[in-house]
Amino acid sequence: MKLKGIIPPILTTFNKKGEVDFTRLVSFANFLKPHVQGFYVCGTYGSGVLMNVDERKQVFEKLSGFADGSFQLIAHVGTTNLKESLCLAEHAEAHQAVAVAAVPPFYYHHNDETLFRFFNDLIHAVSIPVYLYDNPGATGNQLSPELINRLADAGLHGVKDSTFDIGKTYKVMRNVKKEGFDVVIGSESLFLPAFMMGSRACISGLANVMPELMQKLFQVANSGDFILAAELQRRVLEMWDILHYGPSTSTAYAMLKIRGIDVGQPRRPLIPIEKDLFGKIEYAMVNSQSVWQV
Repeated sequence: MKLKGIIPPILTTFNKKGEVDFTRLVSFANFLKPHVQGFYVCGTYGSGVLMNVDERKQVFEKLSGFADGSFQLIAHVGTTNLKESLCLAEHAEAHQAVAVAAVPPFYYHHNDETLFRFFNDLIHAVSIPVYLYDNPGATGNQLSPELINRLADAGLHGVKDSTFDIGKTYKVMRNVKKEGFDVVIGSESLFLPAFMMGSRACISGLANVMPELMQKLFQVANSGDFILAAELQRRVLEMWDILHYGPSTSTAYAMLKIRGIDVGQPRRPLIPIEKDLFGKIEYAMVNSQSVWQV
């Protein structure tokens, strides 16, 4: 199995009290589903690390109702400790996850042996594929291509690559010898370079906001029309710039509000985009409708 298509790290919907709003969550998932191939649940945009284990389980259970055979549900189970990650992984396997993924345990800086043992335990705790979510900017832990190759030999199924280092992405693609090892690109900003080297899935934060544009890019690239794909990648990068006018998760909530889609607000300590910046984002979106509407 390899992941395929556009898979947003679906935003978790919170009300003003900071509680998960499951009615809004289902409504938002219904908006996204016609345009995407799956959900990556409780990832960065989903604020998984801001929720406790029970909340993360409840969110995944609610979204598991969208699994229909071909629709891919991946649970992010990364935490600071092994026990909670194993608990979340086992729960996801019992609720229709096709795979689980985890960042390395964060806060502490871990050596290669510590990281190997963490992922090795996770790999052997479930029977579904396990992906390593490589995001050193968030976790403070670097994972070398050599360690990833060792983990692949131990049963690691693939990598969700959010390093923003296409050179490293290519090196992992070249150096990991395990047949069928799946490298999934973790940013729409690098979709086309990764696709050209064989990656066939993108876990795209922008797909929360503009799933239609991301799906068009995937379909055109998959058809082999790389001239049009390059133009669509340029348009995606324009929208990616807007998504990063502020903290990207909070900006995603704002951009959806501008589109008329109510996903509540971020969970503290994240805060909504302030008024002046919201106006700048709204102006940019309105003046670039020809870029993102497909």
